[in-house]
Amino acid sequence: MEDTPKIEKAILKIVQERYRGWRASLSCTYKAYKTDDARMSNVPEDLQPEEWEWLINYYGTDEKFLVISMLTVCEFCTIMKWLV
Repeated sequence: MEDTPKIEKAILKIVQERYRGWRASLSCTYKAYKTDDARMSNVPEDLQPEEWEWLINYYGTDEKFLVISMLTVCEFCTIMKWLV
């Protein structure tokens, strides 16, 4: 395969999409448990416990993540109320 800017751009796009998917998966795993102890008991397969502990601390203190998480919860609640 020839190394051209078009090929590089296509590969970069694939890498970005996979990274976003992986990051979203970690976020969902974090949100699936209510306490940090429960989260630490369920370390994702592709992470070391130390890495997961760091992410738990990051997700628990990152204001942008917390605001987005709350908006997602609020949007879900709004949709559920509308459906009922």
